[in-house]
Amino acid sequence: MTIVAEQSISLGDRPRITFWAEKNTLRVASIMVLLIGWQLAGMSTEAYVLPTPLEVFASWWRLTMSGELLTAAGSSAFVFVLGFAAALSLGLPLGIATGVSRPLGYFFDTYITIFWSTPSIALLPLLVVWFGLTLETKLILVFLSAFWPLVINTQVGIQNVDKSYVEVATAFGARRSEILRHVLFPAAVPYLVAGVRIAVGRAIIGVIVAELYTSVTGLGARMTYYSNFFQVANYFAALLMFVVFSVITTEAVRVIEHRFSRWRTA
Repeated sequence: MTIVAEQSISLGDRPRITFWAEKNTLRVASIMVLLIGWQLAGMSTEAYVLPTPLEVFASWWRLTMSGELLTAAGSSAFVFVLGFAAALSLGLPLGIATGVSRPLGYFFDTYITIFWSTPSIALLPLLVVWFGLTLETKLILVFLSAFWPLVINTQVGIQNVDKSYVEVATAFGARRSEILRHVLFPAAVPYLVAGVRIAVGRAIIGVIVAELYTSVTGLGARMTYYSNFFQVANYFAALLMFVVFSVITTEAVRVIEHRFSRWRTA
């Protein structure tokens, strides 16, 4: 019996290992196809139109070793972290409050609809008039880009919790704060994490746009400078830094989502 059980466990583990192996293999294969296609296209065009991946990597290495890209990346990361942290610290509580309280949800519904429907980028000229070409302008744009997805997803997550969970908790004498902490919040985790992932992407877009048009520092400013002087390989090198930063933040959110999912099902 023991031998049979061990064999069944090993057989059950094989598809999982195969799945992850195939998943990572396909990811690497897709990247290789992209790079090969890019290399062939770059070799058939002028360097100022489309540089090859090798030329971009050479520019990235040179600019990174000189400290130019690292300094710009640090400036962009600073804006992202501050703006996103402010959106997270205010968006989640407001989403929870409007999800729990129907009157409060109705009160803020108009504002949520207006600002969610209005592209944050459209407010950039107005922010420049009010605050000038300053750090505050970039932070506000990043904040507005990330704030509303957090509010909406958190609110929807709270409102879509199965009412029977709340009724059972209430029947056992749970207080309102305990229901929120042990019932509503865990059940809303998938919505919350989805909101964070959307907010991260929108916040990065906010950083790029703000720096492209309002800043003399950061990766966006470097990209503007390189494009003005037709330094396309340098432009792609700066863009590559944004891509790497986006991938790292997205994967970090996935790790957090996995941890929260384990806690939720525990």
